[in-house]
Amino acid sequence: IIWFYQQRYRHLATLAAAFLAMGFAFVVYEFELLTWPAEINIPANALYVITVTLACSATFERKGIEVPWALFAAIIGAGAMPFSWYLFIEPSTTARILSTSGIFMAVTALTLASLVRQKDRSLADRLFEGGVALAFVIALVRPTLVLVGWLDIQSPTGFSGSEYWTSIRAFTPLLSFIVALLFIVGIGLDTIWYLKNQADRDFLTNLLNRRGFETKGNEALQRDFANSRQPAVLIADIDDFKRVNDSFGHQVGDAVIAAVAKVMARHGGAMLAGRIGGEELDRKS
Repeated sequence: IIWFYQQRYRHLATLAAAFLAMGFAFVVYEFELLTWPAEINIPANALYVITVTLACSATFERKGIEVPWALFAAIIGAGAMPFSWYLFIEPSTTARILSTSGIFMAVTALTLASLVRQKDRSLADRLFEGGVALAFVIALVRPTLVLVGWLDIQSPTGFSGSEYWTSIRAFTPLLSFIVALLFIVGIGLDTIWYLKNQADRDFLTNLLNRRGFETKGNEALQRDFANSRQPAVLIADIDDFKRVNDSFGHQVGDAVIAAVAKVMARHGGAMLAGRIGGEELDRKS
């Protein structure tokens, strides 16, 4: 629902798909749908893997980072092979738990490593990093408890009544709620940043306006002086711009301004690019 009203946040659609997959996983397992062989529910396990992968993918999309689908697929494939072996060849519940947990740990570790490498991380970014780190810790701790014998995987009623599955039923909804809350808080922080950024941008060119350029320029100057770097400023003007407006109209003039701004932003190699002149100044220059 949030994504429907905030469609500029494309990562929310991926996150919604992750929660949907998790919901289907619980339904498939609780109602014992497609259970084969014995008590083992392969579709439910696959849906849990899809859930974690999609949730991690959403954090990549939020930051505008390309999702490493090939790496994710390789991780899942590497985990699926021992899972299949210990399902059909040498049945072992413990080994299958380690296989799926290994997938979760690898996917979350790859995601966390990519996020922390990003520069200028905001509070919202750190919240997401904390959520991914929490998922990694849970994926690590639960199989560890199984290996040391503190978490049983069998019970008189079978695997579904074991301490291990009970812990999944108890902690997975809690973890999902925490992840959802982190994303909701992140939406709020991202919206505040978006509005502030819009206030510092020129509506025509999307370059920094005078206020935004002076604010960020002063910050950049302070950093340069603190690091003993020599800053430089280049001021450009569009020659005979009034003739463009008079000959072709203001709509074409606006297109020229936007085209020049795009060249400056993409090819100037500058730390900051701004439009410090007003509309009338541009049209008279």
